[in-house]
Amino acid sequence: MTAENEFAPQIARLPGVDLSYREAGSGPALVFMHAGITDSRSWHNQLCEFAKDYHVIAPDMRGYGQSVITGDIFNYYRDVLELLHLLRIDKAVLAGNSVGGTYALDLALLHPDMVSALVLVDPCMRGYRNTDEKFLDLDRQLEELISLGQKTKAIELYLQIWLVGNGRTDADIDKGVYRLCKKMLEENYQAIVGGKREQRLKRPEAEDYLSLKIPTLVLVGEHDVPDMHTIGDRFVKSIPRASFQEIKQAGHLPALEKPAAFNSLLREFLGQNGL
Repeated sequence: MTAENEFAPQIARLPGVDLSYREAGSGPALVFMHAGITDSRSWHNQLCEFAKDYHVIAPDMRGYGQSVITGDIFNYYRDVLELLHLLRIDKAVLAGNSVGGTYALDLALLHPDMVSALVLVDPCMRGYRNTDEKFLDLDRQLEELISLGQKTKAIELYLQIWLVGNGRTDADIDKGVYRLCKKMLEENYQAIVGGKREQRLKRPEAEDYLSLKIPTLVLVGEHDVPDMHTIGDRFVKSIPRASFQEIKQAGHLPALEKPAAFNSLLREFLGQNGL
């Protein structure tokens, strides 16, 4: 089966929003929070693998999948928190990719009693300013394409930056992965480029990171943009129990590109920490 017809999305009626999510298995809770250019389908391989031993949940951010966009000001970590309450989950391991990692960290900092461990996958960092000139130039091109309404070209550039990444070409990317990422970008485009009224949280201070006493695994794809490697290094130095692994031959979406390597590292991390 494919991500399209297995682990069909369900709808959670949360305060102020209907949120879609995928769910399987039983046992300790393991929540997967997707990147800004994907949706819960990007975690298909992890749902298959970890549903054997865990209660796995993969929500869609507002405007992604079948989750709606509302006119209310919101924050995604609160949606995930409400979903956990609805599912009667008291504590969970959170694995977040890109902005999903940011929201996972938000939840851990603001509700530490709810989070038993963090897995930050090519995570974004609040307050960090990108420095790589090549990336900044591509990002400016992307903003221009979006402002001109050139959806097809914008999607192609999104794929170049956030899938193909640094030091690779389209030929290096699995065709099935490329097609799925393009499909997710097309279907979630409005949410990706705008239309959400998201609450902006303050940048965590050094003492906030030091307060995290939970095991934390930071994973970064070898071919992700240089700033993501810098961010990964900062998290490892800032969070007391953090460790780092680079996933070879992967970019910004290593769980999707290299599921066997990703799953092995995640399972090892969970086992080492009795989770």
